[in-house]
Amino acid sequence: MTTITFLKCAPKLSLAKHWKQDGSIEPAADAAWFEAEEIPVVNLRDILAILRAAERNPRIALVKEAIAPGANPKRLRRRCESGVDKRSGKAYPAGLRVVERSWIVLDADELPRPDAIDWRDGEALASYVRSQLPDCFKRAACVWQFSGSSGHRSKRDHVRMHLFFMCDDPVLPQAWKSFFARLLFIDESAFDKAHLIFTAAPTIHHGEDPITQRHGLLAGEPVVGVPVCVKARSAQIAQGDNGIKRRTSARAGAPMPEAAAAFVEIISRSNVLRSRHPAYRNERSRRLAFCMLIRANFGVEDKTALELAFHKACVGDNDPNGEHDAEEALEWAESASPSGRSFSLRKLLCDASIALRKEGETEMATRAARLAMVFGKLEQERC
Repeated sequence: MTTITFLKCAPKLSLAKHWKQDGSIEPAADAAWFEAEEIPVVNLRDILAILRAAERNPRIALVKEAIAPGANPKRLRRRCESGVDKRSGKAYPAGLRVVERSWIVLDADELPRPDAIDWRDGEALASYVRSQLPDCFKRAACVWQFSGSSGHRSKRDHVRMHLFFMCDDPVLPQAWKSFFARLLFIDESAFDKAHLIFTAAPTIHHGEDPITQRHGLLAGEPVVGVPVCVKARSAQIAQGDNGIKRRTSARAGAPMPEAAAAFVEIISRSNVLRSRHPAYRNERSRRLAFCMLIRANFGVEDKTALELAFHKACVGDNDPNGEHDAEEALEWAESASPSGRSFSLRKLLCDASIALRKEGETEMATRAARLAMVFGKLEQERC
């Protein structure tokens, strides 16, 4: 038997996505403190029953970790390490601890929807997503759940859902990250420590939910056979090898060109590429393309300079995705766009200008707009 840990935020907050009357989607609240409960599960039907209940509660989301020894389940931080609260200045213990799990949740995002499958047909879409997974998953039973943005009129061309599978052996969740690295529609940040998996149905401020059934069970073999490479990676992580190289404290080996530094400052001030910003959830790939854009447009080759620029412009305080995304952004800079998409520096600067103007930073917004015009002309010349 294993468990799933659910976190509950304060009553005044919401972990559901809000569909606003103006057509926009407001992301879940950035909560700091939670109540926590571990619920035992034996099989997929247990997971389905839990999700059915959690879906109706906008204050609840799940994490892969267990409650840390000594943590107060009535009030804990979503952290696997101790720290100091910025508001009160008081120290807090680790709220969660990393444990092996005999279940896995996959966050499928931005997978183009086949025209032959209706955007409301969860079972058919889940079956399609499963067919795109590695062989060990293709025949396995799974619980599926639409994400909180699925069904919104701006999101119907892509599949966004969670798939839960039971496994024949427990492994550390982070061990799956490299296994899914080549599947761009699987959000790798879902394997990171203390990452929230949002389970609530959307809160709709105008009209009704166009999807009547947001979860279900796909038949198949009862468990996934965990690949040998994932078991080996889990053992490595358990022994202290997390495979992450941190270079952010180092100084750049080469100075950043003045134009590149100005661009980084604009994006940093605008906040549009930080994971707490709504734009990140809708267009995460633009954040991952940040280092690639600097390299292609300003000729910056030094990896440390690129990483420092990424952390300045794209990573905010307590960013649960920063560590993972910085590593992936550097890989994108080396290999061009793995997604096959092109990214416009002009468009990014325009978005930054709009965001800065909304924040009252008129001078910086004007600089962003002028720089956007320069790169707009360059993009036209390339065409």
